[in-house]
Amino acid sequence: MTRAFTELTAVHELTNHVNFITHMRGAFLDPVLTDLPADSVQCCQLVRAGSSDYFAVLCEVRLNPANEKGNQCTIWLWEKANWRGLKEELASTNWDVNFTENVNHNVTTLTSLILSAQTRHVILGELLVIGTVWFPKDEIYY
Repeated sequence: MTRAFTELTAVHELTNHVNFITHMRGAFLDPVLTDLPADSVQCCQLVRAGSSDYFAVLCEVRLNPANEKGNQCTIWLWEKANWRGLKEELASTNWDVNFTENVNHNVTTLTSLILSAQTRHVILGELLVIGTVWFPKDEIYY
């Protein structure tokens, strides 16, 4: 098991930030693996949880998005969509006018119609992606 764990972390360039025992019998049973720099994650052992044989682990992740290289990403905020409006627009679409006998044309047309309706009824949000962490753009403070 130790070899498989070591290979997993090496292959994916991960760091285990837990450097203390997490079990009463002295085992390291609760790794915290990230691809973040070692100094940006601090883990500490807390007291045992109730009558458990395990120690709780507290992790503090310190990221500085202003110093991190990130990519802007736009996402569809489906939970804020105007579903009623989208359904009404799709229900009122004259599908017969838009389709032909050509399957490729129909696929392209269907995709265009749905995406077009989507842009009118689904809100877009912007995220800053740093590594594997996604930050809502309006929550980044520089």
